[in-house]
Amino acid sequence: GGRRGVGGGTKGGAGAAPVNPALVRRAAWERLGLTRRTLRAAIAEEDYARAAALRDERAAALDELPPRLQFCQAQLDVLLDEGAPAAERAGAAEGLGRVGDADLVAPELSALLARCGGRADGGGAQAELVSAIENSLWAIWLRAPEHHSEAHVIDEAMVRGMRHMQTPVELPLAVEVFSDVIAQAPSFAEAVNKRATALYLLGELERSVADCRTVLNLNPHHFGALSGLGMCFLRLGRPHEAKSAFEEALRVNPTMNAISDYVVALEEQLKASDAQ
Repeated sequence: GGRRGVGGGTKGGAGAAPVNPALVRRAAWERLGLTRRTLRAAIAEEDYARAAALRDERAAALDELPPRLQFCQAQLDVLLDEGAPAAERAGAAEGLGRVGDADLVAPELSALLARCGGRADGGGAQAELVSAIENSLWAIWLRAPEHHSEAHVIDEAMVRGMRHMQTPVELPLAVEVFSDVIAQAPSFAEAVNKRATALYLLGELERSVADCRTVLNLNPHHFGALSGLGMCFLRLGRPHEAKSAFEEALRVNPTMNAISDYVVALEEQLKASDAQ
């Protein structure tokens, strides 16, 4: 067999497919996640020989990532360390929001948010951490797909669309701007989500529902789209579907107090209507 050359070609192996750098990054990233978990278990079991071998394995996998993703791994190590001070963990979440990507970093943040327990009432360290994770997810989701050739144009259009959303009479303009972005980047979930919100505010509820469903096909962890779907069903007088969407939103992000309150109110409403 031929040896792989730098850049992905195969020396001596005609016709071999070039290596996809994104797949190499994903494989290294997933290997790092696995070794992080097994390293934690080895330390807990005081298996220090295994822990040393796993540290070497992690170092080798890190070398396969570009510097930005190496930084993200370091921030994740802090964020996932439940023994670290809450302020440090929140700072790590903010760092991930600044430079993390939707493919690799956002799912890690979403998984952590889903484990954050119930309501995040009041202040305190846990509420600060939850807020930092949520803000980081929104920051990552809002950025244009990083490998898109027109990413900067898309980012500018998103800002323009959100500005239109702040003025009710400009909502149709917002829909137009987000539709243009979707035409340029059909897999950019946040453009579809923002259009769903604008359509909801215009009272175009069925179109908003369709957009929310598209968002969730692209990003199943999008608690904003799940909440939005529930709000549309509420206004459409479809309480069972509203409750189901809100419950799914809480499964993804259990800390949303207002959504939790809607579920309780809908349960009472449905119980009362069943009793009649």
